[in-house]
Amino acid sequence: MVKATGRTDIDYKGMFLKKPPASIETIDGLGEISRKQRPFIEICGERNLKIFSELGIVQIHSSISHEELYAIAFITLESEVKS
Repeated sequence: MVKATGRTDIDYKGMFLKKPPASIETIDGLGEISRKQRPFIEICGERNLKIFSELGIVQIHSSISHEELYAIAFITLESEVKS
């Protein structure tokens, strides 16, 4: 999250990676239906909410993958376009 925001004053105790209770249905090229639960990040705490508001963040996209001993995560922040 530090890399995505460029901010080092984020309070990590106020950020939670969660899995939604409902699944998302997708259809692949063969017409197979699969249900996926995509993780999302919940931001809590006055300081964090202020930081994300100042940055104009409207959406946080996250992706996590793991295999045996290794894990990797990607965060993409979507902000408002200012004219």
